[in-house]
Amino acid sequence: MRNYEIPLTARAALSPREFAAACGRHASWAYRLLYAGKIKALTGVGRILIPASELHRLLQTADQYNPRPNGNQNGG
Repeated sequence: MRNYEIPLTARAALSPREFAAACGRHASWAYRLLYAGKIKALTGVGRILIPASELHRLLQTADQYNPRPNGNQNGG
């Protein structure tokens, strides 16, 4: 990290790669969300930027993980 870079948590907007990295995912995941219209981006600024508010909104819509019991589906 360069000395003048702002940490991801303090940024107003993220690139698709940074957005995905903040979620522990591959950059293609962020692009799929963009193309599907599930997250909004700023495009008139010379590159695609996703507002940090979109990351917070996406995290707010997440369901709590509730694992299903692993039943004996193979018969033995």
